[in-house]
Amino acid sequence: MKTKSDNYMKKIEILRRRLEDIEYDIGNMYEYLNNSFPNEDEKSRTWTIIDDRRNEAKNIKLELKNILKGLRNKNPKLVEHWVELHQKACSHVQECYDKTVQERKIDRELMLFVVDKTIQEWEEVLDGKKDYVLFNRSLHQYHQKVLKKLFGF
Repeated sequence: MKTKSDNYMKKIEILRRRLEDIEYDIGNMYEYLNNSFPNEDEKSRTWTIIDDRRNEAKNIKLELKNILKGLRNKNPKLVEHWVELHQKACSHVQECYDKTVQERKIDRELMLFVVDKTIQEWEEVLDGKKDYVLFNRSLHQYHQKVLKKLFGF
């Protein structure tokens, strides 16, 4: 049976993932604008979509911030558990990446540094300095698999 805490955990994680998806989409649209030489009409439509996505992200950030504010006061253990799950996911990605990816040493070290930094940023969520952390796009495929196992969706 699902508890109220389970529902809050799922809600904040869904919001975080939606923000992540929006940020990735916006990044892809910037790449399109900079590298695909769109005509003026395509540029205009793309900028409209970017603005819409930014507004959507703004609303989601506010919703997430408000939920986390309440949880930090009423159920800080839930926020702590959410952070721990993400740090665990990062550690797992770090281990898998280090074992499976045979890239140039500098690329591997850079990615491992990025994962370490992400783990540290989750500490800022725990401390209330941040409301969420986005995972690096280059490692997203590894991260999503682990999150599915840890969160069950």
